[in-house]
Amino acid sequence: MRPLSPDTMDGAMTGMPYIMDKGLLFSFLDSRYSDPSERRALWYLLGQDVSFAEISTSAPGGNAGVTAQLDAGSPPGRQTNDARLDHLMRHWFGKKWNGDRWVDDGEATTGKWTEWKGDAEAIFRSTLRRAIEVSFGVEHDPDALTLGDERRDWPVQFLWICGSPRFEGWVVWRGWDHEDVSQPRVDDAGLVTVIFSTPGGQSPLSLRLTIDDDDEHMDPADRLIFGGPDYELNPTDSLSSNGMWVIGHEVSTIEPMCAPPSASNDQYEWGIPADAPPHRIVGCDSPTHACAPPVVVRPSEFDGGVLKGGRTWL
Repeated sequence: MRPLSPDTMDGAMTGMPYIMDKGLLFSFLDSRYSDPSERRALWYLLGQDVSFAEISTSAPGGNAGVTAQLDAGSPPGRQTNDARLDHLMRHWFGKKWNGDRWVDDGEATTGKWTEWKGDAEAIFRSTLRRAIEVSFGVEHDPDALTLGDERRDWPVQFLWICGSPRFEGWVVWRGWDHEDVSQPRVDDAGLVTVIFSTPGGQSPLSLRLTIDDDDEHMDPADRLIFGGPDYELNPTDSLSSNGMWVIGHEVSTIEPMCAPPSASNDQYEWGIPADAPPHRIVGCDSPTHACAPPVVVRPSEFDGGVLKGGRTWL
């Protein structure tokens, strides 16, 4: 969850400088579960009394070497299924490897979600199972051992949004080329979108949308946006097979607000969070001045975007 050096960006597990992410982890999930046989197999395994680690196609490493590669960046070829699994189990689900199996780490909060405690793995698993059911058009049955009659075959894509007060999974789907929208969508084409909304981690989001090389006010050590393949500022091409754009003010700042309420002060507005010094995020030079036009950025995959040509499951 920390920013990585641009020298190690190839094959690295990235942080999250933007509020929405796809990046390496979810690009691989996209690719893998576009295959209906993979979705069927995963749906069945998710319904069994096994951990997410046991569902994986390779055994968990559970060793300090893998964790060090994820934290510090890794050379090309290191982003194996084992490394992605370790990232999920430790940073997302709050687990630790005890030499034999993954167990709860016993911390007051879960994984990298420093303001939340809960069963992230159960939410993750349930979200995946429901999304697969939607992709095949079958009714949910918690006791079913088989999917039942499949009425369609829609691919599943994944997105991650950070900054929510709690860990949530969302499943969104859409069909098209359907003559009668009042009837169930069965034979037409469609797409299922899974969104994981998570409660923040230890690394801040970037206060910029663009690469910050020329920002004289930013310490190089605080750099979060690196760019890379497919990075564009104000892109115009909308015909690529894959795309994700972010639109907003190029730079935002954090400004302190007035003091918390007291017997002599009733002008307090709000703070984030309630126990922090009250502040607000400002996307203009000042709250009283007109804002500059928003910019459009195609984030690189390293910064949470997608490659124009997509990714192949490895």
